Formats: sequence, C-alpha cells, structure tokens
Amino acid sequence: MNEGRRRLVVMFFLFIFVVFGGMLAYLTLFNTGLEIDERFNPETGEKIVLFKNNSSRIINNVVISYIHPVEGKKALDDFPAVKPQQEVPLDLNSIRNLGQITIVAEAPFHQAVEKLVVLKAGETGLVYNLNFPSKIFKGSTFNFEFELCNEQAGKKTALIAEVHNETFFAEGGTEKEIEIDSMDCTQVTYFLTPTQTGETTIFFNVKIANNTEKLEKRVVITE
Repeated sequence: MNEGRRRLVVMFFLFIFVVFGGMLAYLTLFNTGLEIDERFNPETGEKIVLFKNNSSRIINNVVISYIHPVEGKKALDDFPAVKPQQEVPLDLNSIRNLGQITIVAEAPFHQAVEKLVVLKAGETGLVYNLNFPSKIFKGSTFNFEFELCNEQAGKKTALIAEVHNETFFAEGGTEKEIEIDSMDCTQVTYFLTPTQTGETTIFFNVKIANNTEKLEKRVVITE
C-alpha cells in the first residue's frame, strides 16, 4: 500500500472514530429523563421517594443506589424498563434509619441524577424535600425549592438560614421565617445566579425553638 492510500485509510478510520465518539458523548452527557421525586404522606408521616421516567421514551436498565456515609455507594434497586412518565416507588425500608441520604439514579447513555433525601424527622419534628434542577449553568439564574413538612401535632415556626459561598453566586445568603401547620407542608423558593464554574455546597440551617438542624446540597456549575 502506497503512502497516499495509507493516509486515506487512516483518515477514514479517524473520521469514523470521531463521529461515533461524538455520538456516544452526546448520548451520555445530554440524554436526560431520569428524575427522583419525593412526597410527604401526612397520613403515615413517612417520606415517599419515587423514580420517574420524565421523557417520551422507554428507559432501560435503570439502577438506583444511595451514598452511605461510611461505606460509600451501595445498590438500592433496579428496573429493567420504565415507561415514559411512569413513576416507580422505591423500597426505603432498609435505609430509613439513616435519616438523611443521597439517592442516585443511573441508566446507560443517560445523564445520572442524584438527590438529597431526608427520610425521617429529626429533633425539629420536620421532614425536608430539596428540589434542584438537574443542570446548573454559569450566568443563568436558576430556582430551587426547599419544602418543610410538619409531621407532629401543633403549628411550628421555623427560621431558615440559606448559606453559600458567595464567590460562586451573585446573591448573598438569606434568612426566612415560616409557619407550618400540623401534618402540612410549606415550600420556600430560592433564586441564585452562578458567577463561575466548579463544585460548591449550599447549606440550610433550620431552627425551631432551641433545636437546629443542618442540611447541605452539593451542586456542580458548568459553562
């Protein structure tokens, strides 16, 4: 084989590699649809966590895991196929004693998602839901919700301090006071504008009477 033909063959295979590599990267990084949702059941006082296929196509081989504070990532559940918009409840009986846990949903050629879930009430008597977008971009304002559910008798007044590294966001931290009726939930909405890329943590300090609970959410900011 002469030099010119050899060069054409190499360029052809290089082109094929780039095309298929680009397709694989696109499918892995931009194919969304995995979602973890959570709800508070006022009748039982328990947190319900569901996996949802938030897309218009079937998602195959879904794997659900959680991050153990000592042992790291551990398997929780798996689903061979989940239909479009289908919600599947997760069996949390084996991990409810952990109280606060990060749950991860993964599937081939899909962007993985994770969510911090508070499974039971702590000293304040509240159960929490943190709802963040799956992607956060530098320069684009995003909103997230912090839901507090009162599973005890009597109304509660909570002071929420949201704290973050102000080098990552245009806005400063905030404090809000809210009231939550017995067996009811209240949602607080926040807006932040990232000013740089990287990984950072948003903290929430919830104070009721003499009790304070701390939650945190790790976020990744991209271009």
